[in-house]
Amino acid sequence: MYVKKEHQGTIHPYERSEGVDGGALVSKVLGTRILQMEGQIGNMVDVELPITDVNDPQVIDPAFWESIFLYRFNMYAAAYKHGDKIWVRLSAQIYNDLSDFEKAAKIFSTICNEFNTKLNDKLICTHTEC
Repeated sequence: MYVKKEHQGTIHPYERSEGVDGGALVSKVLGTRILQMEGQIGNMVDVELPITDVNDPQVIDPAFWESIFLYRFNMYAAAYKHGDKIWVRLSAQIYNDLSDFEKAAKIFSTICNEFNTKLNDKLICTHTEC
């Protein structure tokens, strides 16, 4: 995408603001926390997912998250284990707004609730099953 030089100075502040506000929104909905301090957030933010069994082999596997995000919910976010928590990395872009973060938070909440209540059979699907 071509951006005129005079508009380049407005894009980064917008994306950073969306990253900070979006991360706060997602962590509030999930009842968790953000990995970074606010001054460390650019346009990407890492939010803790409320998973109770972070050592479950399924939840540690990135393919587990990718299949759910892509095939069941038609979205993408990178989820990973760091320390004793599962985190999801969200990226704010010029075409996102806070409603996108809100939708993502609801999806993460649904997935985590299903996983924590052992409804794993609902979680995994392939592109032909969803």
